[in-house]
Amino acid sequence: MLRKSEKELITLLRNNSRETLSELSKKLATPISTLHDRIKALKQKNVRLITLANWRELHMPIQAWIFIKTKKREETQKKLTNSTYVNTLFSIHNGADFACECIFPGFKEYHEYVEELEQQGKVITHAVVEELAKEKAEVLKNS
Repeated sequence: MLRKSEKELITLLRNNSRETLSELSKKLATPISTLHDRIKALKQKNVRLITLANWRELHMPIQAWIFIKTKKREETQKKLTNSTYVNTLFSIHNGADFACECIFPGFKEYHEYVEELEQQGKVITHAVVEELAKEKAEVLKNS
């Protein structure tokens, strides 16, 4: 379980992961050495501090959620895991086996990939029109 001080640090880093330890130190009223130790402790707890990509800026403007129901589970999982279009992959239940967030440079690649996946089983796709919120979960709740 994360301590409140670790959750506060994560919240600030989620809002701006490029802040320096000095800036974080001022905001949290905590010595830089303590912040360094907290970040090290978070890494030991397998908390990853990552950068979130703006796919449109990276010339990958088509984002879609794809759901797949298949009888070839292992084969499909391997295909999805190795795909350059799959950004995030989930194993799910209740109507589908996999859900994946995919990123494409254009609609041509999107449609070709969906056609390829249809050979694996039933495919349902939802193209993202607009991202309304990202990384909005409250880290400090239940503290």
